[in-house]
Amino acid sequence: REAARRRRRVESDVLSDLSLLLPLHPSVRAHLDKPSVIRLTLSYIRIHTLLAGTCTETEMYMRMMEGFLMVVSADGDMIFLSDNVSKHMGLTQTELMGHNIYEFTHPCDHEEMRNNLHVGWRGAERNFVIRMKSAMAHRGRTVNLKSATWKVLHCQGRVKVCVAPSSVSCLLLTCRPLPLSHTLLSTHTFTSQHSMDMKFTHCDRR
Repeated sequence: REAARRRRRVESDVLSDLSLLLPLHPSVRAHLDKPSVIRLTLSYIRIHTLLAGTCTETEMYMRMMEGFLMVVSADGDMIFLSDNVSKHMGLTQTELMGHNIYEFTHPCDHEEMRNNLHVGWRGAERNFVIRMKSAMAHRGRTVNLKSATWKVLHCQGRVKVCVAPSSVSCLLLTCRPLPLSHTLLSTHTFTSQHSMDMKFTHCDRR
């Protein structure tokens, strides 16, 4: 029993040290349970490996002003989201990081997501529309995840591949909410965006 207590103390100390290393506000860290500390630590290790030495394009920063940044592994794990995701989706960075994107995307969009997660060539561009769970209610209020609705996101970005120390890859995306009803999306519809003089600024592959 004494040996078990000692192991639990050591485990608790290690997890406390790990939580202090996470780049989160102290008020957020104070409410993390042990599985969350492990999940977020693994996400930050992976994002550090994937994006070490990467210079993000100015265009991506400009698009982020209207949305949020998301990094998804080839397996669909959301290994990083910018903290302003809560502003658009009503879900916090810590609630989403480390979870699989298929848990939060509309079942009818899973094939679209799988097609875009198929890595292909390094630097290959991605441009697609998906529906993702949103806890954002009217006038900026949030609801419980069980009451979440679907929000349409326009995702743009590119494939990022790291060859060393291990061959890992991800999608580096900016996600912008579109003012569309999720019921409008199907295999027979497509979305387009226009400037004020009605010139096309975007049209999806469909």
